[in-house]
Amino acid sequence: MTSPRPDRSRASIGRGAKWLIGIVVVAVVGALAPVVISWLLPPEEVEAKLSNVSIDREVSLQDYAIRHGAEHASARGAGAIALIAATRAQEDTTTGGGTGTGGETTTTTGTETTTTTTGGETTTTGGETTTTAIEETDGVLRLRLAPADARRVNAGVRDALERPDVPEVAVPPVCLQDATDEGCGLTSLQMRMEIADEDGAVGDVSTQTVARRLAQVFRGTRTRPATTDPTRRELVGVTVNFNVAMTGLRGDTADVRWSLYSGRRTVRVPRPWLRNQRALLLRADAERESASGEFWVPIPQARGPFFIRIGVYAGDTRLDYADTPRFR
Repeated sequence: MTSPRPDRSRASIGRGAKWLIGIVVVAVVGALAPVVISWLLPPEEVEAKLSNVSIDREVSLQDYAIRHGAEHASARGAGAIALIAATRAQEDTTTGGGTGTGGETTTTTGTETTTTTTGGETTTTGGETTTTAIEETDGVLRLRLAPADARRVNAGVRDALERPDVPEVAVPPVCLQDATDEGCGLTSLQMRMEIADEDGAVGDVSTQTVARRLAQVFRGTRTRPATTDPTRRELVGVTVNFNVAMTGLRGDTADVRWSLYSGRRTVRVPRPWLRNQRALLLRADAERESASGEFWVPIPQARGPFFIRIGVYAGDTRLDYADTPRFR
């Protein structure tokens, strides 16, 4: 009596299935391993490292606006750090009617007033925002001033230019229309104008303060004949470029600040340039992030040599600093 032959097709299918299951298991384990490891490991130590710090010399405010425009705050490099032109982090929300019997809450956002009821119904009426909030455009976050505050800032810029003791300075249209726009290099002077404080927030924006502080800067900044109008002068400065890598700041923010230093003891730095100024606000979406950024700094009339020290801060803690090349 002959013994039955083994079914080779079934054996082959069985081996193929086991092989396929093995591949799937390996793939799943490989995908989950980094997640599991990140859960088990303690958070990485908070640190930041600046690199490739350089400057572009003799850049006028007009040149900066033309070259950068709305692209100034774009995030580049690995990861998704948002470079924020920091103005005012405070949010003001207007509530009307509360959550009483009508269950209705009114919040002013954008350029309209949106009313949301508890039933989920939304109606929109005309109105002006009172909120300064963070906006997202193509993955880049920026703080936007409420129109009332923006008008005060812009009025302050115009008032500074109209003062009799300020030279005939040509300012790019973007700075007159919105001095907090990323395309206007004046954003690096926000703390000087008291639009933002060291915590990224301020109670009220004062037209008088903006005008007085900017007039001091305009009077003391190096100028040259304007290309568009020879009867006027244009402000001259440097563009500061840098790379930054951050670790352990996932979900948190850090900010880049700058201050002007003298290259020798016989040259004094004018008072408006002494205090640390916030240039950009960074927010990390992962444990390890990197990005590059740039900002414009006006240069005083006094001849140097000078250099700019930039630092990365988390709260009051300076994580790293670097000095630019010297310039005159």
